[in-house]
Amino acid sequence: MSVWPFIPRDDFIETLEWKTDVIRTYSAEQRIRLSDFPRQRFNLTHVLSPRQYQRAKLLMFNAAAGDWDLPVWAEKQTVSVSASATTITIDTATSDYRVGGKAIVWSDDETYETVTISADNGTNLTVSALSATYTNALCMPVRTARCVDGLSASRTVEQYTECGAEWVVYTGVDLSDDGLYSTYRSHPVCNTPAILGTSTLEERVSRIQDSVDNGMSAPYFDTASSRADVSLGVSWLRQSQSTLWSLRTFLHALYGRQKGFWLPAYTRGMTLAANVSSADTTITVRAVGLDGVLEAGDVMIQQLDGTQTFLQFTSVATSGANEVLTLSGAAGVNITKTNAQTVCLLHFVRLSQDSVQITHTNGIGAQIMVACDEVPIP
Repeated sequence: MSVWPFIPRDDFIETLEWKTDVIRTYSAEQRIRLSDFPRQRFNLTHVLSPRQYQRAKLLMFNAAAGDWDLPVWAEKQTVSVSASATTITIDTATSDYRVGGKAIVWSDDETYETVTISADNGTNLTVSALSATYTNALCMPVRTARCVDGLSASRTVEQYTECGAEWVVYTGVDLSDDGLYSTYRSHPVCNTPAILGTSTLEERVSRIQDSVDNGMSAPYFDTASSRADVSLGVSWLRQSQSTLWSLRTFLHALYGRQKGFWLPAYTRGMTLAANVSSADTTITVRAVGLDGVLEAGDVMIQQLDGTQTFLQFTSVATSGANEVLTLSGAAGVNITKTNAQTVCLLHFVRLSQDSVQITHTNGIGAQIMVACDEVPIP
């Protein structure tokens, strides 16, 4: 099997793709998981010297339509190993090495070799014997991939050529682990606010409608859902392989659109109008229009020290300039008005799409932005 040995630019895109059948009704939805693990897509770009580009083209001439050994550059680590060694000392806890699969030891695109993995104990790999000695080389997992559209290039008068290819990995494993976050009402809570930088998060509130329109008179409209459609966004920035790995396992646990989780709005449109004691069965907030619109739901209160409290309310009543939320039980915590940094609604959501795009940057960092739809709590 041919190896695609050319190191990509630091910035490249990885996409995880699941498949879920979502069946909506007037007041609920059913989500049927059709895949237990995602397909992976890698969009890699390279800047190649004339010799590298010639070799890349010839490789593609020979093996374009077949299976390839593709290094997973996002999981690379530095190793030194001797010729004939059958053990590679490496942290495998945050990488997707697979017994029976392959790894690659890579010094450059002409000095490398793949080995078969026979055991993985978390701190080293047992592999087939290496044929050469490598010092400060890169080691990473290898995936069997297809190059769906071949190699494309943009040639200029400059010596180096920029080229790229999209790779698809059809075989995967289920890495799901929802232990990244704590739980509330038996579901994970994404309890970290979105990290945006220069990006933006899109939000939308709408109501699905059916219409009958003959083109001549005013259309007839009817609501097609008992609830409003609320779309929210969330963004993560990960700057180490270990933190990206924990987020990756959480995304696997969602199975695309199949599993739901709690997402705080992280806005400051609500404020406490009275202190909260642990025995209180109500909380009072400045009126924002909950009464008559959202009679039951969940809120998060985050204090200045970062402590988060999640509370379920079962009814809302207006009291002067305030609204009183009746809780499903005692608050269980003491919170002063001045210490409540953020008071916001807590939404139960699932991913809007079955694909998640991971933008790898600087060779190790990654940003992930996803859209979510609010759904009924199962």
